[in-house]
Amino acid sequence: MLVTGNFRDFYGDTMLPALRDVIDRGYRARPPQFSQVFNMNPSSRSIEQFSQVSGVGRFTQLSEGGKIRYDLPVQGFKSTFKHVRFGLAVPTTIDVVEDDEWSLINQMHRDLGWSCNETRELDAVGTFNNGFTNSAGFLGPDGVPLFSASHPLYKAGGLQSNLMTAADLDSYSLQLALTAFELQKRPSGELIHIKAAKLIVAPQNRFVGYALTKSTDDPETAARSVNPLLGAEDGMPSLFVWRYLTSPTAWFLAGEPSDTGLVWFDRKKPYTKSWTDDETEVGVVGMRYKKSHGWNNYIGLVGNAGV
Repeated sequence: MLVTGNFRDFYGDTMLPALRDVIDRGYRARPPQFSQVFNMNPSSRSIEQFSQVSGVGRFTQLSEGGKIRYDLPVQGFKSTFKHVRFGLAVPTTIDVVEDDEWSLINQMHRDLGWSCNETRELDAVGTFNNGFTNSAGFLGPDGVPLFSASHPLYKAGGLQSNLMTAADLDSYSLQLALTAFELQKRPSGELIHIKAAKLIVAPQNRFVGYALTKSTDDPETAARSVNPLLGAEDGMPSLFVWRYLTSPTAWFLAGEPSDTGLVWFDRKKPYTKSWTDDETEVGVVGMRYKKSHGWNNYIGLVGNAGV
């Protein structure tokens, strides 16, 4: 446990703003990656709930004087997001303050902000790291993992897959994934018409991803023919290297956050608070936030576990 100085000064009007700035610099040292994938939302409730709606079917031809057909959307699966509070505090003894160990104090509080950023990032990426896990605690509102061959089309009937056959990332497997993404359907049977905006890879696949998405020539042929992926009507997905993916071989396609069911709710954004114990002369700076996150729909996402 670390400590220094006069805590009325240290945690009062003069020092606390400086410490908050140090914590903030640690928190913002790295822009959050997960906000590029999740739809970020505030929340003013204790929980957030979603109920899927299927949409209606296709138009049918009418005979002369014939009655128009009625169709109604079908309610799908429900999701509930219950916010959870997180926090961590750093205690500092009076001896550390009195000995003017500012560099140590600075580092501790910078690390507090850094840890907040890291915790939020690891929570978010867990949705993808556990996206192939078929066990309780990792299943979505439709009862299957995020990436599954068994998502129910609850109005049109049948099942739909957003899980590719396990394969290394290369030109051919990416072509198959882009095709599967483009042919995804809504629960009522219509094509989704969502652009595959991002190719998400772990750092180990960074250079393969660059070759596939940045090359004008086909990176996998000696003849250096035109890269066939450049011909996609919606354009090439941008490469997103997510450092926190645990599998070096897994890779994903994702639409824009607003086009997917990936959601993050900040009920209370990260904030700092300080207090002192006069008996022990220990000062504490804590950081807290309250949030929930996850997915309420798999549409606009395709996953490959790799090999």
